[in-house]
Amino acid sequence: MSDTNSNLKAAAAFVDYGLMERSKGRRESASGPGSKLTAAAAASKFLLRKLRELPIRSVLDLGCGDWNWMQHLGFPHPIPGRHITYEGWESSQGLIDALRAKHGQDGVDFHVRDVSTEALPDVDLIIARDILFHMPPEMALRVVERIKKSGKYLAAPSHMFLSNNGDFSEYLDIEGWGYFNINLNIEPFSLQPFLQECVLEPEHHSQKAKRYFCFYKFAQVVAEPMAEPKLETSRPQFSSASRTFATPEVITKSPAVSVIVTTHNNAKTIQEAVASIAQQDVQDLEVIVLDDRSTDKTWHKVENLARRDERVIPIRSNHNLGPSAMRNIGMRNARGEYVCFVDGDDTLRSGGLGQLLERAWSVSADVVRGSHVMHVDNHSSLNSPEHYHQPEVLRTCYADMPGLVQLYTSWNMLIRRHLISKAGIKFNVGMRLGEDRVFNQQVFNAARSISMMKFESYNWVRQGSQNHLSAGVKIADRLVSISAFLNAVAALENATPIHLKIAHASMAFELARCMQINERKGTECWNNINALWDNVRLDRRWVTNPSIKGYEKSLLNDFILSKLA
Repeated sequence: MSDTNSNLKAAAAFVDYGLMERSKGRRESASGPGSKLTAAAAASKFLLRKLRELPIRSVLDLGCGDWNWMQHLGFPHPIPGRHITYEGWESSQGLIDALRAKHGQDGVDFHVRDVSTEALPDVDLIIARDILFHMPPEMALRVVERIKKSGKYLAAPSHMFLSNNGDFSEYLDIEGWGYFNINLNIEPFSLQPFLQECVLEPEHHSQKAKRYFCFYKFAQVVAEPMAEPKLETSRPQFSSASRTFATPEVITKSPAVSVIVTTHNNAKTIQEAVASIAQQDVQDLEVIVLDDRSTDKTWHKVENLARRDERVIPIRSNHNLGPSAMRNIGMRNARGEYVCFVDGDDTLRSGGLGQLLERAWSVSADVVRGSHVMHVDNHSSLNSPEHYHQPEVLRTCYADMPGLVQLYTSWNMLIRRHLISKAGIKFNVGMRLGEDRVFNQQVFNAARSISMMKFESYNWVRQGSQNHLSAGVKIADRLVSISAFLNAVAALENATPIHLKIAHASMAFELARCMQINERKGTECWNNINALWDNVRLDRRWVTNPSIKGYEKSLLNDFILSKLA
């Protein structure tokens, strides 16, 4: 491809070719396959959402094409009650004449302009969907520099996980007009998505280079009231290893992820836990390490970690408060778009955080949950029951997936921080067991979209006597946990009767274990156990189902079946 100052002739030839193809019935859109309604669906939905959220009054569309999909956004009134002017630029006079005749009106206009050379007007939002991909990189870079000076926001696609911008491949050769896979987030463009907001364009990606439609911000604006909370005004300057997920200061003052690590007397493991986070391929993060008044050398090691890596934020309690209270403190101090919990004796698996974050961005999920590997006395295995209850699901919600009732651990998830703060969700500090699962149900219920992954992103590490955290928990605390869980699920607006049946079935097995322990140890909890049994509603179909969390045939036969009679 020749390096010319103007791409107008090549662009016009490309558009005219598309018009000819459409006239022969070989294309839905003269602009090519990227402008089909199905191909543009994700970008269209995303644009409408951003127009609602941001104070945008004017839009410039570079390479507007034949308006095959844009016409459905409803300019100049895409948002009821707000007038947003639209100006579309194209290279073909014939196409512009047709667009003006069909779509032109007060607030909507089209012009023949050379995007590669002409100065851009000052507008709120510039849309550059595909136009940059049809230019040589040096030309696209010049256009991006002009966009920065003219628009407050840019909406454009990017192959976010392309490692370099060095490969130019043409799929069509009309006067040197081709297609170039580019990643706007790396050199030489070095842009970053505003608020980490990107959506995957399903018909535009391959394993080599997934394509996302992204929103970029170039100038400080005074925002009108919006549903999203304001961002923090400052953050530490993090050391940066160059990776796809790093976000520069000019774009956002909040990290992509806040990893909340709770620890108590974990001097032997805390360094490995924090190192597993620091070495993730998500560099734009903060690591909030909360020491629950350890009596060993844990705090000393945490302070050393913070001195070596300024992404590590150490917090120590004045008294031993318990993991729930410490996690609540962590959430109050978190500034990331998402939060993630890690225990001080566990680790993240290599690439785990990046996989979760990529999924969160690609489907705009409020919650993303990965799978985990158990490590008990140096023996590793999948947690089979947990793995069974967590299928690979791209996007779902609580009402549509009752099986979420059986996911108990709160680590190994990304949770949108705004979701937690808006719903006022906290860990119950009065519980010594099962606070995670109550928290989870409240989060799942509040989430608009939940994504589940089979990808193993977390290591749950236990040694001998640590085999299960509930091993030393008193029966009274177990009963409190069972009651709190059933009450929590019953109170959720999106819980269906199936949610409740599954919850009661799984709690029946926990209650049966309490009876078993009580018989063996002779405790004085019979009255409390029987009182709780009176509140358990058993459904034979579910309680006899081996897939129920905690199912054990001996408990079913010895304690539960008699309750069904």
